[in-house]
Amino acid sequence: MATQPVESGRHIDDSRFECVNGGLLERPMPGKEHAGLQERVRELLRPFAAELGGTVLSEWSISDGKGNWLTPDVTFSYPEVKTTRRGHLVVPAYLVVEIRSVDQPIKDLFGKREGYRAWAVPYYWLIDPIESAGYECLPNLLLCAEKLTTDRIEIAVSQFFHSPNSGVDSE
Repeated sequence: MATQPVESGRHIDDSRFECVNGGLLERPMPGKEHAGLQERVRELLRPFAAELGGTVLSEWSISDGKGNWLTPDVTFSYPEVKTTRRGHLVVPAYLVVEIRSVDQPIKDLFGKREGYRAWAVPYYWLIDPIESAGYECLPNLLLCAEKLTTDRIEIAVSQFFHSPNSGVDSE
């Protein structure tokens, strides 16, 4: 995950970049399958958000409040939602979900685990449509799992890949 330094005073398109330790990291542009899978993840998380009084959104950037931000594919926050003036969620989020893009090395997403962990995000899921796999990114362990879980959520990985609305066909 190579970054480029941020030029002082320059407006940054935060829909295309993430800012980590003062450096810009360009985000891959999602395609149809990726967008469909994002929507499917939100669909599956919405009942939990309603039950917990939380918020679940696609492409909702999270910030450390010091000028750095990451933009997970799906962000779940509860119970409190505090935002920056740009509308970024101030950490910690409850759960972040990253979806691997076609040309994206999976190691880049594994590398983001440390950033989320440093920002006290307790749960980080990685969904890989290329391998039809789901991973729980734990502090010292990357677990390929049949179910992705938190202390209040449990979703079978197969549910992410089998929906007429997801645009994803893993068969």
